[in-house]
Amino acid sequence: MTGTYFVLGASDPAMALFFPVPNPSLRDRWLAGKRFSAPPATPLKVVRRGTEGRILAYHPTVPLMSNALAEVVLAAGVTSLELYDALIVAEDGTSLRDDCKVFNVTATVAAAQLRASPSADVGLLFRVAEFPTMLVVHANVVKAIEARNFERLTFDPLETALKP
Repeated sequence: MTGTYFVLGASDPAMALFFPVPNPSLRDRWLAGKRFSAPPATPLKVVRRGTEGRILAYHPTVPLMSNALAEVVLAAGVTSLELYDALIVAEDGTSLRDDCKVFNVTATVAAAQLRASPSADVGLLFRVAEFPTMLVVHANVVKAIEARNFERLTFDPLETALKP
């Protein structure tokens, strides 16, 4: 695992905030780490809280990424994503942007497995079962993302995030 996997994040004190994206159904949840039984109706409305803040390529608090970031991740070989067209709207319902995707990660890996087999290849993008909001990407995906110079994205070593 050393140097192979990183936690994808975003850091900007002026980052826009969003209300949580409702789960598609009682059975299908954004953080469950498995494929949905049926795709949700699109576009999915993502409601922005207030009017302040920048909309970044990735928002770790909601499953939202820009179309450009989604294209890069898919081109890097990631197959563990379900992507759905999103419409960012203001609290009053006014449309703001439609250049984003709401995403569902369809792979999870147990933290114990990651700790026990640090050199194991467990995929290019996944969630850690015990930390479902953590989005983990392989170093090859990081390289592809960094080549596009997306602002304010962070890549913290996974081993640091998994330390007890």
